Amino acid sequence: MSIIKYIEIELADLVKDCNLILEVTYVEPFAEEVSIKNVDPNVQLPYFKKEGCVFSVTNVLKNADKIDLPKTIQVPNEEWRRSLSQHKARHAGTPNKSYSVKQYKSHVKSMRKSSILFLHHFQGTFELESKNSFESVDALDKITMLIKAK
Repeated sequence: MSIIKYIEIELADLVKDCNLILEVTYVEPFAEEVSIKNVDPNVQLPYFKKEGCVFSVTNVLKNADKIDLPKTIQVPNEEWRRSLSQHKARHAGTPNKSYSVKQYKSHVKSMRKSSILFLHHFQGTFELESKNSFESVDALDKITMLIKAK
């Protein structure tokens, strides 16, 4: 069984650490199947279901790496990598891992209801910077102030 240690982070740290902050509008959910390799190529393991949300980008608040952004982005649920690792441990016999997870205390209950995302962009993928790294438009002034203060 995996051990997960949560490390709470503040909004200022989230703004500083992420390389992309976007204002967005929720479009729809997405799901894709990820194949799992097995030591025995004759035995197919159950696919892992990677889920998340599709968002339309309405405004760019921070783009530290000058990323060429598409009009819509897919953002997987934050825990998808840990869930994939646990899926592999359960079905492919890989070892369990322990995790330290950065967690932001958002005022928004779910990514689907958020209007601002704090993201990490890498090799064409968009992922949440930390667990619950999203906010509502109510936090826009504070976020803008923190971006300018860097």
